Amino acid sequence: MTELSAVLAPFGLGEVRKGDGAADIGPMRAAGVPMFSPVQDSSRYFDIHHTADDTLDKIDREELNTGVSAVSALLYTLAETDAPIEKIPEAEREGR
Repeated sequence: MTELSAVLAPFGLGEVRKGDGAADIGPMRAAGVPMFSPVQDSSRYFDIHHTADDTLDKIDREELNTGVSAVSALLYTLAETDAPIEKIPEAEREGR
C-alpha cells in the first residue's frame, strides 16, 4: 500500500486503503480477492450512477483518465513488488 500510495500521489490519490467491497464487488471480497480503494472526491458519484442517465456520453474525461491512471499504477506496483499478494483473511471477508 505504501508503494502504491507513492505512485498515485501525483494524481491526487495518494491515500489508499483496503477496499470494502460494495454490492457490485462484494462477491469478490467474499472469495478473498484482495481489494484497494484510492481515497478520492466521490461527492458526485451517485448523481447519475446506476440511473437511466448513466451512459457513456456523461463520462468526465479527466475523471476517467484519473481512474485509468490509478488502475495502471496498481498493476505496475503489483508487477514490481516481490511481496506475495495474499487473499483477504476469512475473518475479514464478511460484514463490509
